[in-house]
Amino acid sequence: MGEKLVKFADDGQDLTLLPISTVTTDELQPGTYTFAYHQMKGVWLTHCARIPEVNMKVYGETNARVQKSMKTFLRRPRNTGVLLEGEPGMGKSVFIKLIAAEAYKMNMPVIVIKEDVPGMIDLLAKVHTKCLVIMDEFEKIFTGSDEAARNGDVSSQNKLLSLMDGMDDNKKLFIASVNDSWRVSRFMKNRPGRFFYCFQFNNLDQHQIKEYLEDRLTNKEILPHLVTSLVGHKVNYDSLAAIVEEVNAGNSVEETLQDLNLDKEASGVYDVRLTIDDVTWTCENYQLNSGSTNQQIWLNGRWEKDNWNLRVSFDSSDIKLRGNSTWDEALMIEACNIEVQDGPNDFLDKMKSIGNLEFSPHKEYSGYRSFSSLDV
Repeated sequence: MGEKLVKFADDGQDLTLLPISTVTTDELQPGTYTFAYHQMKGVWLTHCARIPEVNMKVYGETNARVQKSMKTFLRRPRNTGVLLEGEPGMGKSVFIKLIAAEAYKMNMPVIVIKEDVPGMIDLLAKVHTKCLVIMDEFEKIFTGSDEAARNGDVSSQNKLLSLMDGMDDNKKLFIASVNDSWRVSRFMKNRPGRFFYCFQFNNLDQHQIKEYLEDRLTNKEILPHLVTSLVGHKVNYDSLAAIVEEVNAGNSVEETLQDLNLDKEASGVYDVRLTIDDVTWTCENYQLNSGSTNQQIWLNGRWEKDNWNLRVSFDSSDIKLRGNSTWDEALMIEACNIEVQDGPNDFLDKMKSIGNLEFSPHKEYSGYRSFSSLDV
C-alpha cells in the first residue's frame, strides 16, 4: 500500500483533503502570522517573519508607554487599541518592535496586517486566542478617497469598529501607527472603546535630543553649539543620526545643517518681549530663523511720552531654553548677547541695565512648531 499523504477533515457536511502533516488545535499557537488571500481559496492565516528586536538604546517615553499599554491590556477583559500618531522617524516603529517583544515573552501570537484583503475581519473575529494585532501605517492599509478621509469617513477602516468595540468575547491588543492622522476615520477618534490610548510621536523633547547627542557625539564640546543651531529645524531620529555622522566625520555644524537633506523650514513663530525699567517692548508673530547667524528684529514700545521702535540684533546661537521649560515653551537671550542699534537716546544710555530678550510661542502657530532650543 502507498504512503498516506493526506487526511480528511469532516465538518459534518463536507470533507476536505488536508496534508498528513496538518495539526489541528483550538488555539492560535505562539508565532508571527499575517493574512493571505486567493480568489479561489479565500482568506487564511500564514506564518511570516518574526518582528525584529530593538538593538539600540531607546530614548524618551517609549519604554514606559509600551509597559503601560501591555499592563492595561492584561488588566482589561476586552479588546484594547493603541493609536500611534506622528511623523515618520519619531519612534513609532520602535514602539511596535518593543510591544511585539513583550508579546513574544508571554507566548502571545502576533498577527501583522499588511493589506486589507476580503474576509480578513471576519476571520480575525474568529480568533479567540489572546493576541497582538499590528497595523503599521494603518491609513495606507485601510484606504479611502482623499475627500472621504478629509471628512473623516473611511469606510474601509470602519469595518474594524465592531471588532474593536469588543462586543464579542475576544481579547486582542490592537496597535495602529499613523503618519497622516487626517486619514483616520472620525469614528476612531475620541472613542477609548476602540483606541484606548493615543500616543503622539511628533516632537523630540529636550531630554531625548540632549541624551542622544551626548551618547553619540565624539566631540562633546560642540554640543551646546549644535543644539542651539537646531532651533527651527524639524528633527527626527533619522536626521539626528545623519547630523552626528557628519559632525563626527569632521564637518562643521553650519556645513552639516546646510548640506544635509533636512527640512530647512524655520518653524518657530514667537512673540518677543524685552522689559527694561518696567517698560516693555514687544514684537508679535516673529519668525525665528535658525539659519541666520545674525538676526535683527524691531520691537515696539513707549518711552517717556512717545512710541518708539528699537532695532535689536542677536545671534541665534545665543538662544537658550528659559528655565526648565519643556521643548515647546519659552526661549531667552541673556542681556550681554543683545545689541540695541536704534532707539531713543535716553534709552540707549541705559544699555548697561538691559533685560533679557524673551521668546514665547505664538499661540496661533504653537501647534505646528517642531521644537525650540536646549538649556545645555
